[in-house]
Amino acid sequence: MKKIFIAIVLLCSLIAKAQTDSLSIGTHRLISDISVNFNYTLEYQSGFYNTATIGDIDNNGVRDLIVGAPFERYKKGNLYTVLLNADLTVKSVNKLIDSSLQTQIDFDDRFGAGIINIGDINKDGFDDIACGANNDDDSLSNAGALYILFLNNKAEVIDYSKISVKQGLSGLNTNAFLGSHQSIQLLGDVNNDGINDIIASVYKENGNGKLLVICLNEEGKVKNQITIDDDKLGFSMVTGYDYGISIANLGDINKDGVQDLAISTKSDNNYGVIYTLLMNSDWTVKSSTKITKDSGGFTGDIGLDNNFGMSVINAGDLNNDGITDIIANSFDDKGGENIGSAWILYLNENGTVKSHNKISGKHFSEVETEDYFGYYIKNLGDLNNDGKIEYSFATLYGDGKVDNNGGFYLTNLNELKSISGSVYAGSTLTKELELDLYLFEGNDSIKVETITTNEGAFMFDYIVQGDYKIVAKPDTNVYIGYYETISSEINLGKDYINNLEIKLTTVRTSYTELENEITVFPIPSSNYITIKNNLSGIELNDIKVINLIGIQSNVEINKEGLDFRLDISNLETGVYFININSLNKYIKFIKE
Repeated sequence: MKKIFIAIVLLCSLIAKAQTDSLSIGTHRLISDISVNFNYTLEYQSGFYNTATIGDIDNNGVRDLIVGAPFERYKKGNLYTVLLNADLTVKSVNKLIDSSLQTQIDFDDRFGAGIINIGDINKDGFDDIACGANNDDDSLSNAGALYILFLNNKAEVIDYSKISVKQGLSGLNTNAFLGSHQSIQLLGDVNNDGINDIIASVYKENGNGKLLVICLNEEGKVKNQITIDDDKLGFSMVTGYDYGISIANLGDINKDGVQDLAISTKSDNNYGVIYTLLMNSDWTVKSSTKITKDSGGFTGDIGLDNNFGMSVINAGDLNNDGITDIIANSFDDKGGENIGSAWILYLNENGTVKSHNKISGKHFSEVETEDYFGYYIKNLGDLNNDGKIEYSFATLYGDGKVDNNGGFYLTNLNELKSISGSVYAGSTLTKELELDLYLFEGNDSIKVETITTNEGAFMFDYIVQGDYKIVAKPDTNVYIGYYETISSEINLGKDYINNLEIKLTTVRTSYTELENEITVFPIPSSNYITIKNNLSGIELNDIKVINLIGIQSNVEINKEGLDFRLDISNLETGVYFININSLNKYIKFIKE
């Protein structure tokens, strides 16, 4: 009994340190030119990894993708449309070619480097695309350019507009690299003219970088430009640190009615830094938080020169606390040289990190050293209407073979039980203990992580669901227990063993009650949602609907007594949140 009690004490001391938020990779699909039905062979190191949604082209109930390959055709660049099946496998692939557009693109322009869906700009009923060509030389060497591509129902380019120093933009110099990888983001309609606007970073501009808020007209041309430089950012910029190598629209995380941002720099202090920027309505920065190793609430081991945050995205509200969370990459060497990883950062309202966990490329059997898993990450929304958000985790060179042509993983994030725990071999460990974690695959097992401890406590990275075994070395019998963070159960291993088998399964949750006083139904719904309310004092202006990136959606809301009825029939399919402002509550729902 004494031995068990000591083990539990060790566990409880560890629990205080463990993350309460536990999300990791669910089912995943590698999309590359080895995929079934991928009817093209990509060029060597094509850069096939930058993705955006383009609507349901073939009307099979699944949103399809457009993917850039900026290093093809002597770095002129290419775009591919990837049509998906319901299980997110490839249905077909086509090149997106427009002869008049191709005449505008020169060698080394890198068309397709950055790409986002910007909604229906020209009001023809079909989504349009903003596509970067970061080495475009339109009057200035490598100043870069953006192309607004107007698409039809077959995702064919029917018209386009070019945005560059010569065509609508001001204040850029040589080597600004407008349109790079993850430097373009949708802002929504910031000037209330009914047309979506975008923000772009030019991270090499004047050696520091700056941000451009670009308001568009229906022709995809620049209506207005707002520049956010070091005078507005509110912190000192160091020359050469590439501020804005990646940018994310966080929505309104501090609930002041203004959209907030995250930007990153890959060079700062040799680790990489993410800045969360709480904005004022005039696009100056109200306050900022620097997130890096041992700063801003982040304590993850990111390592020197791992370029933490070179890709950073709005991941939606992953832990249902009403605050946007983010996912950021790191080159990471723990599973192999530059194998790559991603960090999920759960944010507080002030932009600091509440908690975090890690997704490593080593858990994907196709990922190898020097693949740079997570080099580019994208929130794609719910592609196949299963109520789960799909994310794209790209590899710079990984394609499932040796050609290094590039590819990306489509996956969702599952709420999982994760392994934390303790070992016990007497009152104290007399020597450092090595623990191997094995994942069973059929009758075989693969070692996915090794850690060492001399403190009697351990924590593995957050991992995929499956059957595992923990083996302690050297081969001396020790007492092993583990703690499952979701179920809050302490599970003790057999008395004095040197291995422990564990089965981790998904935990499915649904949010239908708020403090037993508010009920929302039906979820999911295609037309109407009712908020059944037993509280007085909640008014129509307390209720709003926001999407996954924090932008308010237009829905008709009627009050019937204390209850509310929301007409969501005009929303696109996907995941949304009902914000009850007076209660500071958020309720997730799915529009079918």
